[in-house]
Amino acid sequence: MHSTTVVAALTAGMVVTVAAAAIPARAATTVAPISAVSQQPDTTASRGRIGTSRLWAATVLGSTGIAVIAIGTRSADLYAGIKVIGTGCATVFLAVLAIGPVIVGPLTRVLGWLPAKVLGTPANWRPPMRGGTRGGPPRRWRRSPSVSC
Repeated sequence: MHSTTVVAALTAGMVVTVAAAAIPARAATTVAPISAVSQQPDTTASRGRIGTSRLWAATVLGSTGIAVIAIGTRSADLYAGIKVIGTGCATVFLAVLAIGPVIVGPLTRVLGWLPAKVLGTPANWRPPMRGGTRGGPPRRWRRSPSVSC
C-alpha cells in the first residue's frame, strides 16, 4: 500500500466526519434551545405507516442481501465471490439501518427491564453524597444563610 493511499483515506475520513458533525451543528445554532426541546414531535405519534413501510423496506433489503450473500458463497471465482458477498453485506446493513428506528424503543425496553428491576430506575438512583443525605447536598449547605450585599 502506498503512502498516498493512506493519506487520501485519512483525509477523506476526516472531511466526511467533520462535515457530518458540522452541518447539523450549524443548523442547531439557528434555533433557541428551549424552543427546540418544546417543539419536538411526539415519538409515539409517528407509528403506523412509517413503521410499516420501514418494516417492508427492511424485509425486502434483508431478504435480497441474504440471497446475494448465498449466491456469492457459491461462486467459483474467489474474487468475484468476495465482491458479491460484500454487496450482500452492504444490502443487509441497509436493512438494519431501515429497521433500526422501529425496533430501538421496544428493544431498549426489553433489554433495560432486568437492570431496572435490579438497580432501580436510573433517574431515581443516586449514590449518597459525602457528608449529606442520600442524593442531596451536605446538611451544612442547607442550613447556611445566604449572603447578600
